[in-house]
Formats: sequence, structure tokens, C-alpha cells
Amino acid sequence: MFFYAFSLRRASFFMVNSSWTKAHIDSILYHDNGFLNILTYLPPLIFLRSSLAGLKPTEIVYPPCDTRELAELPLEGRGRTIVSLAQFRPEKDHRTQLLALSSLLESHPEYRNPPVRMVLMGGSRNAEDAQRVKQLRALTKDLHLEVWKSKVLCCWRSIRLPS
Repeated sequence: MFFYAFSLRRASFFMVNSSWTKAHIDSILYHDNGFLNILTYLPPLIFLRSSLAGLKPTEIVYPPCDTRELAELPLEGRGRTIVSLAQFRPEKDHRTQLLALSSLLESHPEYRNPPVRMVLMGGSRNAEDAQRVKQLRALTKDLHLEVWKSKVLCCWRSIRLPS
């Protein structure tokens, strides 16, 4: 980790595309290994000494998204819909979202009619993600969440809530 942090500290600035990545990069940048830091005071290793002084903060730059079409969507007449737009990766923890919806419906049966719907949309990068989607679909059946739908590998224009 010391050498990874050492290498990263040589950059002029950092731009990342999410708060998770920012936290990850910051944890590396500010990683402190006391023993190796002390070694950098020995004459042959002095070139490895790095300083946090002058280190600029990591900036989050979100990908551009044209929202003009979304602004045209009507707000009235909408149903009870929860939308989750994220790749089907483990760290997104879609399972917890489904368990939370199930818990809501169990503690508040009035949300069953008209039903609260959950729509999961996102990309599936590989076989593991595809398997995760299958497991999520099975979980919805186990939790009696028949109202659940998913869109996998959808393009931007196809992301519309079902009516």
C-alpha cells in the first residue's frame, strides 16, 4: 500500500466518478505506514519520502447527463414506484433494497393496494452479474414481490417507468 500511495501522490490532481471511488482513492492517498515512513529518512531511501502538503482534494466529476427529456415528464398521475438505477454489482446491494421493500409492505399493508412497485434497472457486466439478477428475481418471488420488474443492459432512451 505504501508504494501505491507513493505513486498516487505524484499526480497533480484526481478526478473520480463516484463518492465510493473518491473514498477509496482518499483512503489510499492518506494511508500511513509508520515503519516505511521512518525508513524514508535513511539516506538511500530519502527519494521515497512523500508529503501530503500540497495534495489537492479528490474531485468527483459525474458523467454528463442530458436531463431535458426528463424535465418533460409529467409529475401528476404517478404511482407508488421506487426506482433503482445501478449496475448489478455486489457493492450495490440490490438484495437489501428488496428486503427493505418487503419489510415496508409487511409493516404497512396499506402500501399493497395500490401497490408500491420497485423497478431495478442497470447493466450486467458478466456471468456473475447475470447470476445475481437471477438470484434477485428468485428473491422477489420468495418475498412475494410480484410487482417487481427489471431492465438489464438497457439503453438510456429505454429507461422509462412502466405505466
